[in-house]
Amino acid sequence: MNYMSSIDQPLRISGSLPAVRATTRRPRRNLLLQILHGLMALQRRAEERERILELDDRLLRDIGLSRSELLRSLHHGHRD
Repeated sequence: MNYMSSIDQPLRISGSLPAVRATTRRPRRNLLLQILHGLMALQRRAEERERILELDDRLLRDIGLSRSELLRSLHHGHRD
C-alpha cells in the first residue's frame, strides 16, 4: 500500500518528466542556517570584546590603545 499523499508526489504535467515538488523545505533550512551562523558570529564578537576588556593598561599601550579609546571604540564601533 502506498501511504504517500498527493503533496509528497512529484507533479506530472501531461506525460512529461516529473517537475519540482510542490513543497520544498530548502529555503527554510537555508534561512535557519543563516540565522544560526549570525548568532554564532554575535557570540564570537561578544567573547572577543570580553577578552580585550580584560587586558591591562600596559598591554593596551603596547598595541597603541588607551583604555578610553578602547571603550569608545567598543561603544561606537570601529570608524576610520
